[in-house]
Amino acid sequence: MTDYIPFVNTKGDCRMLTKYFSDAGIIRIPLESATALKSQIPGNLDLWIDPGVDGYEHHLRKKQEPIPDYLRVYIDSDILADSAGFKKPNKKRIRRFVHALMDGCLKLRPSLITVPQLAMVDGTTRNKINMELAKSTHEWRLNSKFRGKLVFPIVFTHRNQLHGKTKWKPRIDSALKWYNVAAADCIWVVDSSLSDQLVTSTQRTRFG
Repeated sequence: MTDYIPFVNTKGDCRMLTKYFSDAGIIRIPLESATALKSQIPGNLDLWIDPGVDGYEHHLRKKQEPIPDYLRVYIDSDILADSAGFKKPNKKRIRRFVHALMDGCLKLRPSLITVPQLAMVDGTTRNKINMELAKSTHEWRLNSKFRGKLVFPIVFTHRNQLHGKTKWKPRIDSALKWYNVAAADCIWVVDSSLSDQLVTSTQRTRFG
């Protein structure tokens, strides 16, 4: 197996994958695109399906943004669109949503699935909801036929969350709790605020 994992999102990505990266072993593909693209992916590659729950970030930041169609098909998908309910999460509705969502991922026969988690924000407003998402994922795994691995995502949303130990340590500590509750197998860390192609001066300083 290679030491890289291609991220496949479009038909163009599939063509590039077949031409240059067919030896990858594993590819990551969002649930949003997986059904349409699966037939174009070489059969020798294992799938890492990401349900894209961190995509709720767009709705939470701009209320006019609709919940994506591919998530709305799952029961109680609106539970993560109302930040007012994060202080006292409705465990029953979260459980129903997570189980339905993970069943949707399972239909694609993946080797890895990303644990549903909302992106990191300043403060602790999402701690309870992310904990319940982790609990429901673990419960789903125990009751499902999934024998692959769970990938726990830590999604930062701006660089100040990583600027100094007093900023990043409480977030990492919380994420590790949720990782253990979910009984995940590995961690994927990403900073969604990065635009690597821009090579900005702040990035040069940050990654010196």
